[in-house]
Amino acid sequence: MPGTIKVGVITDEAGAHLDAYLGGLSSCEGVEQVALADPTGAVFHKAHTLLTTRFSKVPTFRDHLVMLQTIRPTLALVTLEAYRAPEAIRQALESGCHVLAEKPACVRTEDFESLVRLADSKHLHLMLALANRVALPIKKARELVVAGALGQLYGADFHTIADQTRLRDRSIRSPGLRPKLRREAAS
Repeated sequence: MPGTIKVGVITDEAGAHLDAYLGGLSSCEGVEQVALADPTGAVFHKAHTLLTTRFSKVPTFRDHLVMLQTIRPTLALVTLEAYRAPEAIRQALESGCHVLAEKPACVRTEDFESLVRLADSKHLHLMLALANRVALPIKKARELVVAGALGQLYGADFHTIADQTRLRDRSIRSPGLRPKLRREAAS
């Protein structure tokens, strides 16, 4: 199919939103191939389950550099924890890939600035996934607007406060612990 792209997914077992990303890739007509790199191999089964309905073969790699060299994707989707993502993003850009990175893509602003400069120098896109439209507060706000509950709107601004300490501390990554942390922070 003309105008199609190859996508290389760089992830691991902690990769965010994999079901949504892989499901979207499996239904996107512009994607001719999807390959997956996961050093742990923990995501391979999920990828095969979600992608083989459309793609008969999903190449998997334990090393994302090998995937980038072998498949030569047009787009790299990087969904790694923020403290691990910058190096993978840099390597994908250096391999000539446009990059869609899960947010946050970096822990330090300086790291992201250097990636932006690299992308610009290579005339590549570096994009962040900001899929807040599927978050429950956003869905509720949309419902209220569509129902006319807020009257005629001329503009809107929505602010979210997120606890990013989970980026490095494995002991508080469990979704079951987050409500407790919010209650403690409120008191």
